[in-house]
Amino acid sequence: MMGDAEEAKDMLQEGFVEAFRRLDSFRGESTFGAWLKRIMVNRCINELEKGGL
Repeated sequence: MMGDAEEAKDMLQEGFVEAFRRLDSFRGESTFGAWLKRIMVNRCINELEKGGL
């Protein structure tokens, strides 16, 4: 998604930090993996939008 390995690594790290901070919002309506993936994808989309893409 990011088009650059270093930027992707940054997004991965930031996504895990965000997920850890938001663990209390995990309600079990989906699998933990799906919840985590949604956080990661949204993090990347937000970063790409911020960059003007």
